[in-house]
Amino acid sequence: MRRSLAFLLVGGLLGGAAVYVLGPRIGGRSGDRRQEESPGTTPTKAVPADTPADFEPAGGGRGVIALVLDDLGNGEPAIVRAGQLPGPIALAVLPDAPASGSAAALARRKGWDLLVHLPLRAESGASRPDAISSADTEQEIVEAIGRAIERLPGAIGVNNHQGSAAMADRRVVRTLLQTVRDRHLFFLDSRTTPARIAEEEARSLGAPLLVRDVFLDADGEAGMAAAWERARKLALRKGSAIVIAHPHTETLDFLARELPRLETQGLRLVKISELVD
Repeated sequence: MRRSLAFLLVGGLLGGAAVYVLGPRIGGRSGDRRQEESPGTTPTKAVPADTPADFEPAGGGRGVIALVLDDLGNGEPAIVRAGQLPGPIALAVLPDAPASGSAAALARRKGWDLLVHLPLRAESGASRPDAISSADTEQEIVEAIGRAIERLPGAIGVNNHQGSAAMADRRVVRTLLQTVRDRHLFFLDSRTTPARIAEEEARSLGAPLLVRDVFLDADGEAGMAAAWERARKLALRKGSAIVIAHPHTETLDFLARELPRLETQGLRLVKISELVD
């Protein structure tokens, strides 16, 4: 991933995996259910017209999936299980979680992407005590993001933990994207709200932004097969898909079964940083 911020604002349609605004190419305790489910439909994204070379491996025709494992850092067992999965996988780590250092060390050891899983205020349900909210001033938001990033040295991006309320607040989102951009990182919108503010502000700011396509386990174990099939079809049809999952036992079991099959299905895993060239 290039760290320069001399990015060009570009549009066009390619792959449903991300909003790229940067270049001419292209929750709770571990084991708990996610407190906020994804919006009901996969959003359409504006992406660069040019396809990066790494989307077109020898032989052509293959799509790519970038898998992000959220909510890591609350317990060692989930970290150990994550490390047993075939990669690459992006590890999104809660910065104040007791085992965050262990999760970050796993990412470094594997050569996987490390993301700061930044707590943001939810519209309903419990939020983490340190969650950024609309009540915070711009300076408080900047300082909170800075503390979170500094707790996870080597992180190359940030994504939101919960945040249905905060991600619908334009002032909060703008401050968040400015801060992440100025730190030479990218932001992955987990899409916990239907609001498109992050996409609008990223274009305005020239900030690097990716957008989640599929929550693998938002509907629990019963919905995982259907969600995975949506992701596979999207990647094959559009070239790429970004999938977010959580370290529930049943989710890790599912991924352990399905990830090794991707190559035979005409797909491959890529680092999420490959999608922000």
